[in-house]
Amino acid sequence: MPRRYLTVWSGLSFPYAARLTIDSILLADPTAQVEIHVLGEHPMSSHFADLTDLADHRISVHDIDLDELFGSLRLISGTDCRAVFNAIPEHALSARSNILRYALLYRRGGVYVDFDVLVLRPLHDLANGGAFLGAERVWAYDEARVEGRWKLRMTAGTVGWALSWFAKRLDSKWFGGALKLTKRLRRLDTLWTRQQPNNAIIGAPAHSPFIIEVLRQCALADPTVRYALGPTLVSAVARQHPHLVRVLPEATLYPVAPGESYRFFEDRHLQLSDETVAIHYVNSNHRKLLHELQPDDARLETRSELFWTLARSVAAGNQSPAHKLDAR
Repeated sequence: MPRRYLTVWSGLSFPYAARLTIDSILLADPTAQVEIHVLGEHPMSSHFADLTDLADHRISVHDIDLDELFGSLRLISGTDCRAVFNAIPEHALSARSNILRYALLYRRGGVYVDFDVLVLRPLHDLANGGAFLGAERVWAYDEARVEGRWKLRMTAGTVGWALSWFAKRLDSKWFGGALKLTKRLRRLDTLWTRQQPNNAIIGAPAHSPFIIEVLRQCALADPTVRYALGPTLVSAVARQHPHLVRVLPEATLYPVAPGESYRFFEDRHLQLSDETVAIHYVNSNHRKLLHELQPDDARLETRSELFWTLARSVAAGNQSPAHKLDAR
């Protein structure tokens, strides 16, 4: 696998949080190359301009040519990936980026990273010569909910999950995690949560059999259903073809469940284990905060929670002093 990081961007905005993702990669893996693949016009943002104007040979920006990219996939996937892409509404940027990341991984090889990830250690070291994903802990019935497969028998687990989430949310917001309810409720949470691979971080060599199978199954998914081309798809392929991909434990890439990403910003007692090599703080859960974040934001200097500490370290070029024992 080439020591290459792939990212995908579309839209004219490019917030400071996105810049932190690139900076964290460069700090964590000094020998790696970073490619920013842009769909459409380049962002009209000083943060993007700073990256490209000041970039050395380690950063490159590439315009995505859809005809060229998808045309080269038809033979290997047996499906028309361009037709699937065209069926996705233009405003569904994350859904569109799902197919683009698979296509780029097939063509280029490397590690794909979303723009709401902070990298703490080199991700290529996880590859072991093949494809890899990370597992995260999710609400067991979320997939059924978005697909309209709700059943009455799911009610008890849903109520339990909601009460547990609400208790942990209050602990984080009002007590800074001092009550440690996340740790106390961990055993109960296994009753209404499950592990599922996520696609915010994917490693694969070029022409990976795992990525080929993902591309083939894209045509079977409904692009209008949330997650259908994302975690739902890669988890299905990983389950059907476990020999094609390595699924890493939660602590490695997703130490905090996506529904509890508020903990990165509020829980003063949240620490990471030595297994953790990246965090995914889920931009869609904190869109307003991250859109407004700027380098001179006072919280970057005064707040001690994990996101603020890591962001401050990345901005200063000093990677990850908050990386300690005792995860979650």
